[in-house]
Amino acid sequence: MESPAGPSISVVLAAHNEARVIGRVIADLKGTGYDIIVVDDGSSDGTGEVAAAGGAVVIKHLINLGQGAALQPASHLLWRKGRM
Repeated sequence: MESPAGPSISVVLAAHNEARVIGRVIADLKGTGYDIIVVDDGSSDGTGEVAAAGGAVVIKHLINLGQGAALQPASHLLWRKGRM
C-alpha cells in the first residue's frame, strides 16, 4: 500500500562486488513499487553504478565495513524520510 509520501516499504540490500547480479535483483524488485536502497559496501566492480542505473538509491562506502555497518546508513536515510 502506498502512502501520500510514496511506498511504505523499502528494500535495503547490502552489496559487495555484486555487479554481475545486482541489476537483475533490482529489476525483479522494481515491479513491487517498493523503494530500493543499495548500500555498496566498498565494491571494486561497479556494483553501485549498476544499482544506480537500475533505479536504486545508492549509498556508497569507500571500504568494506560489513553488513551491520552497511545497514546503518540506510536506516538513517529511512529515519530522515520518516519511514522508521
